[in-house]
Amino acid sequence: MEFLIICVVKHFEPTGATGATGLQGPQGIAGPTGPTGSTGATGLQGPQGIAGPTGPTGSTGATGPTGATPTLTIGTVTTGAPGSQAAATITGTAPNFVLNLTIPQGPTGPATP
Repeated sequence: MEFLIICVVKHFEPTGATGATGLQGPQGIAGPTGPTGSTGATGLQGPQGIAGPTGPTGSTGATGPTGATPTLTIGTVTTGAPGSQAAATITGTAPNFVLNLTIPQGPTGPATP
């Protein structure tokens, strides 16, 4: 009967001081793309852009109904102070309006002999 004896010898070396860092190695090949992350928060609205060109003119709309014919009545006519401004006001509601006037007094004319 034969026996084989195997002897394992481990060699130990003493550890010295750490040396300087070596140069960076070359870029490795890109790995596979990872999964898509969740959507982030909505950002702030950006500034308004420039106005675009004017669009074409639209078609003419339908004719509206005929309105009521207005009536204009002269209300009060007042004599204002000499040199004041003439004034006019319109009161009332459609279709019945009232025109009120203020007319300044004119200068006194020459005396007659």
